[in-house]
Amino acid sequence: MDAAGARHLAGAQRQGGVCVVGGPIARHPELVQRIHDEGHALCDHSAGHDVHMSDKPTSYAAAQINAPFEAIRTITGAPPRFYRGPGGNLSPFIVGEAHRLGMRILGWSVDTADYRKPGPDAIQNRAVENIHGGGIVLMHDGGGDRSQTVAQLPGLIDRLRAAGYSLVLP
Repeated sequence: MDAAGARHLAGAQRQGGVCVVGGPIARHPELVQRIHDEGHALCDHSAGHDVHMSDKPTSYAAAQINAPFEAIRTITGAPPRFYRGPGGNLSPFIVGEAHRLGMRILGWSVDTADYRKPGPDAIQNRAVENIHGGGIVLMHDGGGDRSQTVAQLPGLIDRLRAAGYSLVLP
């Protein structure tokens, strides 16, 4: 999540689950601290977002999980509560390592495909048309220009509330 996304959630008086990758953690520790201070649930999203991590040696997978875990804990004073595998990629070892560190696995039920940059309306419509009670909406703020994702967030929150949904932490 970037500062703009965090402001939209704060303006809506809501927190969200924010999955962070190792590189941005190291480059922007102040943003990680801010995300934590604003009450968002920080999620370890691996050191390098390797979607093929489950095909690699367990020592590699452990390092990919442990490095961001330790960085988040060092910056905020609290360990992340969740782990989300890059691309949802998990293995028994990865799940076990996350659990060993006290993290729950965080998935999603609605992929907005915002990474394809379909436009704010398409992102919002995909979320609203596919959400269900207890659902988790997947959106991205890293990996390039995410202005479409940020632009649609206030409208998405309004539409979900109007449909009777509440935004809660996982």
